[in-house]
Amino acid sequence: MAFSQHVWQQLKATTADELISALKKDGYKEDPASADATIAFIKPGDPPKRIVIHYHPRKTYGPKLLRHLLADIGWNEEEMRHLGLITGHTASESRSPTHLVRCHCDQGLMEDGKPCPDCGGTSFREVAAAEPAQ
Repeated sequence: MAFSQHVWQQLKATTADELISALKKDGYKEDPASADATIAFIKPGDPPKRIVIHYHPRKTYGPKLLRHLLADIGWNEEEMRHLGLITGHTASESRSPTHLVRCHCDQGLMEDGKPCPDCGGTSFREVAAAEPAQ
């Protein structure tokens, strides 16, 4: 599943804790057979859906793993908005052109070691493109 740029900008800093919270809001229950750093969640249905999260506190995921997790879960943008993973406008709304600039943080991390909320740990953030010179 491909996500628009404004959605991906918000998702890329999603922590394991935030993803687990969203799974629980969506009706997933923790599988009691889970062990250690691997937590499985099951959503009742026909057939039941099982998602495995490799858990480390405050951990964020690389883009490839996060895309695969979200594809396995199957949430669309509206569902992710409802679950609190993303905010803002829908893909059908118009948007001003943007470009990437280096973030104010140092290598994408804040002083406490958490990913920067502005860039999601990438060291770059998206800003509105300047008006062309007249």
